[in-house]
Amino acid sequence: MLFRINSFPPQDQLERSNIRGVFLDLRTSGLQSEDPNAALTVIMQSPANFWMVIGRVPLHGASDWTRRELAITQENHLQAIGSAYNLWFILASNRPVQGSIFIDRIGFLVR
Repeated sequence: MLFRINSFPPQDQLERSNIRGVFLDLRTSGLQSEDPNAALTVIMQSPANFWMVIGRVPLHGASDWTRRELAITQENHLQAIGSAYNLWFILASNRPVQGSIFIDRIGFLVR
């Protein structure tokens, strides 16, 4: 795990059932890995559907700041999103990864 967000806005500020995805800005520096599929996996947790993989952001070719949007498309995830309580960012690679991963301006896509 790279990091976890477990402090969502209160329900009166964000109706969680309206969440339809996640956005973030990503950049890498000095990235070295023999795994061409190394990625940042974004997972949302909810007691209704415990581990919901929102999507994967490839790390190779991310040397410039780029906004990434990961839409939630699975119906069972959309039904469970109202009780979401954590957002995990996990480094997914079959080989060691060296270098820096920068993440900025994380937010929710809402309807």
